[in-house]
Amino acid sequence: MLNLRNLDQLLKENLKDKIIFIRVDLNVPIKDEPIENAKKSDAVLLGAVGGPKWDNLPFDKRPEQGLLRLRSDLELFANLRPAISFDPLIHASSLKPEIIKGLDILIVRELTGGVYFGKPR
Repeated sequence: MLNLRNLDQLLKENLKDKIIFIRVDLNVPIKDEPIENAKKSDAVLLGAVGGPKWDNLPFDKRPEQGLLRLRSDLELFANLRPAISFDPLIHASSLKPEIIKGLDILIVRELTGGVYFGKPR
């Protein structure tokens, strides 16, 4: 089982040539080449997309559209959301320290409908 605390080291040692990083192009949320490369890959790791910088772009040019296309073209149905509690940050949580101390869980989130692939109104 992968210890998420060691993910950075794992990436550096084992996956450095196998990861596709997709950048946002302001004219096209995602191009065909990264989609094709992602289809050939064993895994695609994504970071956050969007933000206030792109709020004034037309809907079809926003970075989120690239993410939605990637999800659709790769026929993805879920994403994985690790949740880890780091002892130095326990005081920042609204939960009691005894509840979150040592927390290390993985949330599987469904992505098959609703706002992800519905038509905008």
